Amino acid sequence: MCTTITRDQASDLAASLVEAQIAGPTDNVTIAGCNQLELLIALSNRGLRHATCRDAKNGPHGGEPATDILVIPDIDSETQLSATVARLGHELRQGGSIVAITPPSDAARMTLRRVLVSCGFIEMHALTVSGGRTLVCARKPAAIAARAA
Repeated sequence: MCTTITRDQASDLAASLVEAQIAGPTDNVTIAGCNQLELLIALSNRGLRHATCRDAKNGPHGGEPATDILVIPDIDSETQLSATVARLGHELRQGGSIVAITPPSDAARMTLRRVLVSCGFIEMHALTVSGGRTLVCARKPAAIAARAA
């Protein structure tokens, strides 16, 4: 999961997160994957000052505040998505959100939704973003998050 999204895709994603009121200036945002400097810059330009990247293979670092929003900007496979959610999703605060972007295909969207539901997330928003891709925002209910901790 080290596909770099383009500057235009990063700008579109950051704009979508803010305009749909998924992310705000005080949220702690974790971006899954590496090589996402364009997305970090785009989020900062939109007023999100607490963003960082994490490699899903290495997981989160200890001692950091809980993540409000986990952004998964590129999905290569169902296996990779499941592993990313398992490694980084447990660092979400109660009621935190996962935002994932699928390739422009119905099969990819269905796979994303299936994985998120199987991990206990409830879909909140689905938006079409650049290149026909779909941005899906899902939230883990606070009661489920509390039991998982």
